Amino acid sequence: MFRVVVGMERRVDLLQFDWSGTISDDRMPVFAANMRMCDFYGIERPNNFADWIKTTTKGVQDWFLERGARATRDEIWEQYTSNFRTVISEGKVPTIYEDASEVLRMLKDQGKKLAVVSSHPQENVRREAEEYGVAHYFEEIVGTVVEKADGIRELCSRLDIKPSRTAYVGDMVHDIAAAKKAEVLPIAVSRGYHSEEVLRENTPFALWSDLRPAVHL
Repeated sequence: MFRVVVGMERRVDLLQFDWSGTISDDRMPVFAANMRMCDFYGIERPNNFADWIKTTTKGVQDWFLERGARATRDEIWEQYTSNFRTVISEGKVPTIYEDASEVLRMLKDQGKKLAVVSSHPQENVRREAEEYGVAHYFEEIVGTVVEKADGIRELCSRLDIKPSRTAYVGDMVHDIAAAKKAEVLPIAVSRGYHSEEVLRENTPFALWSDLRPAVHL
């Protein structure tokens, strides 16, 4: 069972980050890709971005399967990655959150180890990290992760850092759940896909509006 140890003895040596909605603001291109997929599968589009983002409590495969898409999870994922690439090629590109680069630099200067564990396609995460000029801050960048808790634990093992000395920072409810399952410190950021209210209901260890508090871990 997950247990948070509160107090000065709790030191964080490794910060693992979600990517989409945490470091990279890709909400508009992801929205555009999802709307194209609605048309492909014959599913009614949400009225607008605000209505859509309220429904993003699960991954893209579950979202479309629950709405009647006649496809396998792999087929839905292929559709998503294809449509996302098309949206990017048309100029609707993700951007790095304003504070992210400076916070990553400061954490690296403090001697922290940094990594990315994301369900976002590996090629997209790697490309964006290079384009943003932040790839060199990370020990590892791991994308296309199906079970985040497993990915978090495996990365702790590879980097030889105990889960009790690790934090996972993400913007969605399932990021909090994955961190708890992996027995690392669950930290939520409310500027991404899920609102502060929704994140708070799922009891992260900390809830931030941006990444700046990370330098105090």
